Amino acid sequence: MSLVIGLVHDIRENPYFGAECKGPHDVVSDLLKPNEVNRIVCTLKELGHEVEIIDGPKDLLKRIDSIREEVDLIFNKSRGIRDLERKIFVPAICKLYGLPFVGSSGYNMTLALHKYHTNRFLKGLGFRVPEAHIFHPGENIFIGDLHYPVIVKPNNESSSLGITENSIFYADKGIKEAILKLQEDFDEPVVVEEYISGEEWKVAVVGNRPYSEAVGVVGAMRSGSTIDNSVQTREDIFYDRIEYYKPRDLGLMKKTLNSAKQIHDALECNDYSRCDFRLGRNKELVFMEVATHPDVSECSSFVTATLQRFGDYTNLIDFLLRTSCQRQGLSY
Repeated sequence: MSLVIGLVHDIRENPYFGAECKGPHDVVSDLLKPNEVNRIVCTLKELGHEVEIIDGPKDLLKRIDSIREEVDLIFNKSRGIRDLERKIFVPAICKLYGLPFVGSSGYNMTLALHKYHTNRFLKGLGFRVPEAHIFHPGENIFIGDLHYPVIVKPNNESSSLGITENSIFYADKGIKEAILKLQEDFDEPVVVEEYISGEEWKVAVVGNRPYSEAVGVVGAMRSGSTIDNSVQTREDIFYDRIEYYKPRDLGLMKKTLNSAKQIHDALECNDYSRCDFRLGRNKELVFMEVATHPDVSECSSFVTATLQRFGDYTNLIDFLLRTSCQRQGLSY
């Protein structure tokens, strides 16, 4: 069935991102690149659908009456620009006006973006997570019972924003200054986590509970080596330095797939998500973070992992549309 799909994303050339944006100079680098938008549009058209481009939540709200009449389904790829609530607007507008949309709810996206709350929530459900403290601007900084080494990062960011090779600390020296600098740069709380050395695995999950499915696992590597005693930095993302490989330990892969599905369902993710883990001591599986709004560009870890199940990009996008329509009672 042919649909009219409204692709919502934040256009980089929008003046809002230049004049009014606060934060590091590269903050807009998390937005979709033109070639990524074109690939999604071409795929949707290849599947027989019409596409309407919508420039973020403000444009969606401005044109809401015509969009409600003309658009069948919103494909939400709006990432917002600042603050913890930046991803809530498109899902909230869609809910308010009864527009079906692909992806998770605003609540779900905001919870997952808050690293510390997600960490505490999943620990309460019995998942292994790094011990962590959160420091809000103006509070006393005391590492307390955390064991070194630790990693320092902004609480509300994604795509490794704020993370560099200097984000890992092996003693108290310099850590307070690093926390204060991130608080100043990002104007948000900072999380300090016990650093987990070991391979970093990323798992793609699709569908909706109880029928969701973890469909693939990839490990992250840089310059031909796994990221064991290092971190994935913002520069790695920006300059496309990260490559992915399929792990060989089938038993551990099965365990990882099962854990990712459980997390996807526990957080009530809609349609698709990505769960990241580190392999700790004795290959113990440690949850790191979840992306309820993962990148769907062809070279992303999410898409690379899904190819183990779907074979090509077009089949993946078709499945996301189909599972979203089924969840919302739409014909497809």
